Amino acid sequence: NAFALPGGPVVITRGLLLQIDNESQLAGILSHELGHINARHHVKFLEKQLALSMLLQIGSLLVPQDLTGEILLQLGQVSASLLTLKFSRDQEREADKYGFLYAFEAGYSPHGMIEVFEKFKKMEKKRPPEWLSTHPLPESRIKETKEYIATFKPTGILIKDTQKFQEIRNLILQTKESYEYVENGKKAYKNGKRGEAKNLFEKALELYPKNTVASIYLAKLEMEEGNLNKAKEYSEYSLNYDPNFFTANIISGIINFKLKNFENALKFFEKGKSLIPFNGISYYYAGRTYEEKKNFNLALKNYEKALELGPKNESWYKDCYYRYNKLRGF
Repeated sequence: NAFALPGGPVVITRGLLLQIDNESQLAGILSHELGHINARHHVKFLEKQLALSMLLQIGSLLVPQDLTGEILLQLGQVSASLLTLKFSRDQEREADKYGFLYAFEAGYSPHGMIEVFEKFKKMEKKRPPEWLSTHPLPESRIKETKEYIATFKPTGILIKDTQKFQEIRNLILQTKESYEYVENGKKAYKNGKRGEAKNLFEKALELYPKNTVASIYLAKLEMEEGNLNKAKEYSEYSLNYDPNFFTANIISGIINFKLKNFENALKFFEKGKSLIPFNGISYYYAGRTYEEKKNFNLALKNYEKALELGPKNESWYKDCYYRYNKLRGF
């Protein structure tokens, strides 16, 4: 799948990258998503949904004992509301038209979009009925794109593929087994099989040392077992490869909080705010840290922002509400 985030970034999943063959196909997919953004198809939907859900749910790590266990850490799992975001067929057609124009103007062969639609046609039997109800039939999209091409009559040298794209695709193929171990490890973790999960994450890291999802899960496991220094090593290892990994920053902040390294903890929580500013969890943890430092004014400000952003259905939200009102004297 592919989807857009507030502010313009477009995300494409590893699974979809493995389905495409060249860079012009990738350009067509990304341009289609940009078409949704510029046509403002999803603005209202996202404004509502992103206030109610978290991209990564890790809220049970610092809350009181009676609240822990309500939410399991789900690393790398993109918000389901974004992945299942449905547009009307007319909106999909409009995004196709914009996508064709953007890809063409960027110098890519417009035939890449046709190739993607042909792949969708082959996958039709595997897709659920609701997908077919919200997307134009691939045959229609192929026909309409060919009409666009006939209208614009593209000439000159257009990009079909690049060596860089193939290098990235090959890397994804080479690391596929490592990420499969991660998925199995996440299932084992969810089912309470901690030893099995740990072995699977270690195997994933052995196969691909830059697998930051595996290393941050190992950090969480070590932290939950009270091995804070070992947990710190894994979280720092993860951030070494990906400093902008949101969950790694939050986990690192929590570990430092537990080690009473409050200044370091705040650096990670502040980084979390900058990475996902519409998520209240970073503000909640920053508030906890300021409260420990006896800086109650900043604690209140962060708690207030966390409560404003939510989401209200997360376990940390209840604790945040309690602490906010306690500091205010209620």
